[in-house]
Amino acid sequence: MDSTMDVGGLLRYAEHPSLEDRRDALLSRRVSLLAELAEVYQGLNAIVPIHQLPAELVVEIMAYLVVDGYKEVARPWRSLMEVCHRWRVIICSTSLFWRRVSVGCNSRWLTLCLERCGNAPVHISFYEPAFPHHLLPLILANHASTVRSLAFFKVDWQWETSLNALFSLHMPALEGVAVNNTSVDRLCTGLRLSGSHLPRLTSVSLSDFVVPEDLALCKKLKQIELRNAPLPMGLRKFFSTMQSKTCLQEISFSDSFKEVPAMMQFPVPTSPPLELPHIRKFHLQSGARPVIQQILYALRAPNATDISITGIVRGQQDVPGNHLFVPRLLPGPRHPHDLIPSLATATSVVLKFEGHGPVVLEASNSKQRIHLAVIDDSNWLLDYRSLLHICLCDVISLFSTAPVASIAVYSEYEYTARSDVWRLLFASFPQLETLTLTGLSAYADMWDGLMEASTTSTTPEMSCHGLKTIELDNVRFRSTDNYDCVFRPIFGALRYRALKGCRLDTLRMRIKLEGPEDDLALRRTYFPALAVSVTNVVYYSY
Repeated sequence: MDSTMDVGGLLRYAEHPSLEDRRDALLSRRVSLLAELAEVYQGLNAIVPIHQLPAELVVEIMAYLVVDGYKEVARPWRSLMEVCHRWRVIICSTSLFWRRVSVGCNSRWLTLCLERCGNAPVHISFYEPAFPHHLLPLILANHASTVRSLAFFKVDWQWETSLNALFSLHMPALEGVAVNNTSVDRLCTGLRLSGSHLPRLTSVSLSDFVVPEDLALCKKLKQIELRNAPLPMGLRKFFSTMQSKTCLQEISFSDSFKEVPAMMQFPVPTSPPLELPHIRKFHLQSGARPVIQQILYALRAPNATDISITGIVRGQQDVPGNHLFVPRLLPGPRHPHDLIPSLATATSVVLKFEGHGPVVLEASNSKQRIHLAVIDDSNWLLDYRSLLHICLCDVISLFSTAPVASIAVYSEYEYTARSDVWRLLFASFPQLETLTLTGLSAYADMWDGLMEASTTSTTPEMSCHGLKTIELDNVRFRSTDNYDCVFRPIFGALRYRALKGCRLDTLRMRIKLEGPEDDLALRRTYFPALAVSVTNVVYYSY
């Protein structure tokens, strides 16, 4: 039967009651299913009361509170134990919360933490010298196989017997030991660390302890940190033994000289230094220049990727001539490149003046980093008026033969340097591409130096012919400044270099101004004029 009829020339579908009934039934069922689905979604999205969370989920949430720290700072979850009995049970029965133990004077607390830790690896730190140290071997005997690290931050000479008894236990998991002797003017001399009892020991930090002779028997030892810790034998002999018998990769020396003894002098070694090719980290800090000289002349780490040397200025005699870092940290008669060969491969140099903090000179290439720092012990011994001048002389002396492509100076004060020093700096780094200066003066002397270096070059190529970017950050202009005088040397140097084929790609300036009218003057007059000599001028004011 035809499902359509012709009514007035229009087609109309015939009615089918059975199909309409099915449609109505399906629509009704759809409404019912949507209502059921809404109930399901409501149940899924409902906020579950916290007391109904499974214990596993509670542990995962509380795990975010497991942090390193001192005493209560290291146990922020302890306050959660007081919320309810269930949470206390969860915390006390989960070893995760007891793997880092900070101990004061209470031995019972240590015992309790070890019980709750179970057989999980545990890191224990002791912070109080009044702890009953004679109980240590007894308390840790049943947990010796799970101790991963031990740190004693405040011990005295009376602890020595207890420590030796503790380290005589077989601790197959122990990887790190740190011991700090706080006794005044009394070294601990009898500490013993046995390689057979501590087979996995990789890190040792000692302060005011004589270094144990049997340390070289710890075959897996990779890191040693010695603070005022005399060696049991000569420097070369000790490290020659360590190099042949251990996996040593990191060395850190520091001393506690408050005043340099007047008679402290060491003979300058005539033999070449001991090569330590496996050392990757070499840190040295001393208040005595003879100590620095003795160590640098005896040891050399040619492949170290992290080198740090820190000295302390304690008198005017510590800053002779026109240099700061060289005489203080890399004393003669040997050339600094003989002491640290990687100085000759630096591609980036950064000079930092951080208020009353240390004066820092950093150099790096793609694989190595050198950190040199000088601390002014009294905050007045250094002549801060000529500090930039002195430090730039160090930069030239240390890195003029290196392929330096980037030099940066960061300062909190408006230090100045004469144009002749800037001229020498530009003339000494033919591969320089980027110069960054932050917080200094208006840099007129720097631009004069760049102009002098560009016009007096003795080579076929202009000085710093590859210089592409100059960044001046935190430049301070005052209302009394004459902008014509400030920008005249900038225009002159950049225009001359552009005419000679050494056009600057980018000049980026961030300037502090007195008012909006100054900003308008710079944008309308001075920066458009720079476009003749510079491809990109980026300007910020604040």
